[in-house]
Amino acid sequence: MRITLTRGLRVAAIVVALAAVCVSALTATAATNRHRDNVNITWMMFETSNLPLSYWQDIVNRFQSANPGITVTLLPSPTTDRDAYAKQLLASGQFPDVLQSITLQDYTSQGLLYAWTPAEQASWNVLFPHAGQLGGKQYDIPNSSQVIPFVYYNKSIFAKLHLKIPTTWAQFVAICKKIKASGETPIAIGGSKDTWTSWIFLGGMFSGNVLGKDSNWILKRKANKVRFTDPLVAHTWAALAKAGYFNKDALSLDYAGMQQEFLDGKEAMYPMGTWAASATAVGAATFGTGVFRLPTDDGTAVQGVFTNGGAVVSARSAHLDAAKKLAAFWSLDPATNATLAKNDAGLIATKGFKQPAGLPPVFYQTAALYQQKSTKQHPLKAVDVMFFNNGDRASVPGMDSAEHPARPLRPVAAQVPRCSMEQGGDDAITSLLAP
Repeated sequence: MRITLTRGLRVAAIVVALAAVCVSALTATAATNRHRDNVNITWMMFETSNLPLSYWQDIVNRFQSANPGITVTLLPSPTTDRDAYAKQLLASGQFPDVLQSITLQDYTSQGLLYAWTPAEQASWNVLFPHAGQLGGKQYDIPNSSQVIPFVYYNKSIFAKLHLKIPTTWAQFVAICKKIKASGETPIAIGGSKDTWTSWIFLGGMFSGNVLGKDSNWILKRKANKVRFTDPLVAHTWAALAKAGYFNKDALSLDYAGMQQEFLDGKEAMYPMGTWAASATAVGAATFGTGVFRLPTDDGTAVQGVFTNGGAVVSARSAHLDAAKKLAAFWSLDPATNATLAKNDAGLIATKGFKQPAGLPPVFYQTAALYQQKSTKQHPLKAVDVMFFNNGDRASVPGMDSAEHPARPLRPVAAQVPRCSMEQGGDDAITSLLAP
């Protein structure tokens, strides 16, 4: 009896001890969960006239409401050169948890970006789930498409001069000549601090006339099978150099300034990506805006389409799950995509998405042009966007000055240093304005 009682006391002591351990473990787990669920993540983004700070803050507010344990700190890029800011943050040990619209190749080689798993990709419900893949890996959620460029035009000037929409390069140049003869400036271009804008028109010509004839030209260039000095490419640049119908203040205009000049009626045509069709961009024009594809030499209908996601996640994030939730929210949330369509004329590439009502007529014209089907009577070819594509089909990352595409157009070739295909600015604009 004594042995049994002693044994019983020992068992009771063990039970109490185990219970204490369990309580301690549960308390620690709860504390860990609270720590995990109350996190702060950073989001490097950028501002434009279409996407002001209020646009990003609204997304953050709605995301935080849906995810009460996560706080988001916005890191606006000082300029639209997101890569420069991202690399600055990386160098200072402040690489963001989520980054918006950066050049994938600059970071994946260092293992800096998170690659989404096949299981995650299967849940996205997007039209082009593998768009922008790099080395067979998917680093963003491809939720929207852009055509770069379409040509937006002033309907009042076209009506006054009885101009018809051009379908060949010869017709386009003839229109430019007639516009200039009337005292108006035919085409708005710019760049200044927003160097990417200077390649819009130049890249559009390349997409149409080179990639339109050989959609794998970029891949062949990477394999050294073709060169920028080949006749096919040289002819493209030559055609551009002979046009010469641009605004004289192009060197001093940034993106906002270039767009404002068109809205002020100072130029008849504005080659730009389809985001320009928003209510805050050319949709705000008082003279009425139309849109057409940039013509090719032989009249073949070609449009450069860029489908991507924009939001990418740092593989080094201390709060990876939270960062992935934010990237997915920006990419897939219906209300967020509707706002993107309204603010930035986003051509949303998620299944079942319906364009919101109440947008400017030029937005619906843009969407209809983008969605036009190719037929035997009216063939249409979609190609990559030169200078803008990400992933495996992106432009060549670097080349010698001797092969720079602007070189044949420049009066002094020695002025062009070793450069990147995605570099633009004054080099590109000077090429366009050179005699």
